[in-house]
Amino acid sequence: MAQNKTVKRIEVYIGTKKIIECETSKYGHNSNDEQGHGLDGAVYFSTGNGTTTLDFNTITPYLGHEATSLKNGVIKHLDVDMTVFVDGGIEKVSGRLTGREYDSDSKTGMVKCSWKFAGGEPTVL
Repeated sequence: MAQNKTVKRIEVYIGTKKIIECETSKYGHNSNDEQGHGLDGAVYFSTGNGTTTLDFNTITPYLGHEATSLKNGVIKHLDVDMTVFVDGGIEKVSGRLTGREYDSDSKTGMVKCSWKFAGGEPTVL
């Protein structure tokens, strides 16, 4: 008998507040290590500074997001902590919300927003 496996979306938090309006998300981590080549081929790897990106899309309520610090994070250039539940664990990243872009649809009456976050090395909790 095949074992049932649970698949669940990435949960996104700003500080300790869950972004309940989150519709889709894309989380990335890059070590920024670089391969070094000498005359005899690849001879070493550098240890780069880790970076993290989080792009997520939200439904935008008329009265604003429940996690109101989203908009202020971009406008006021605030440092924020983002937490994601992904790949069987929890990762916390400090950084900044670096952009937002709204999309409005007159037919459906829906407003959505695309958010961009950039941070350093994640901490695995």
